[in-house]
Amino acid sequence: MAQYVAFLRGIGPTNPNMRAEKLRGVFEHLGFGRVASVLGTGNILFDSDETDTAKLEGLIEQALLANLGFTSATIIRSMEYLQNLMRKGLFGGTTQTETIKPNVTFLKHPNDGRQELTWVVDTASERTVDKMAALERTYGKGITTRTVGTLLKILAKK
Repeated sequence: MAQYVAFLRGIGPTNPNMRAEKLRGVFEHLGFGRVASVLGTGNILFDSDETDTAKLEGLIEQALLANLGFTSATIIRSMEYLQNLMRKGLFGGTTQTETIKPNVTFLKHPNDGRQELTWVVDTASERTVDKMAALERTYGKGITTRTVGTLLKILAKK
C-alpha cells in the first residue's frame, strides 16, 4: 500500500465545506487508509492500493463535488516522490524565513517533462499572489502551490 498526499487547489478553511474534518471524511468515505490532514489548506495524506494517480485524482475530484458541493483541482504525489523531491536541494540552500518563501508549484499535467516548478518570493518586495497569478496564466488552473515549510510539515507527519 502506498502513501500519498493530495494537494487540493483553492481550499479556504473558512468555508464550512472545506474544513479539514470534512475533507478527511470524503477520503475516508472513499475507503482510503490512514487519512490525515496537514494545516487547513487542502493537504490530505492517505494510503491506497491504487497506483494510478490520475485515476485517484478523478475519483477524489468527483467525490468532493458530490459530497461537499465544490470542485478542486486535485494533484496527487506519493510521499516517496516528495521525499526525493526535497532531497534534491531545489533551492540551492535558500531557506524559508519570515519574508523569503521558497515554493513548489505542482502541475496536474506535466509540462516539458516537469511535474513541478520551483520559485522563491521575497514578500518584503513582491506579492506571492502576483507570482501565482502569472503561473496560472501560463499553466492554467491545474496547478497548486505549497511553501517548502508546508512540504516539510507534510513529510514530518508521514
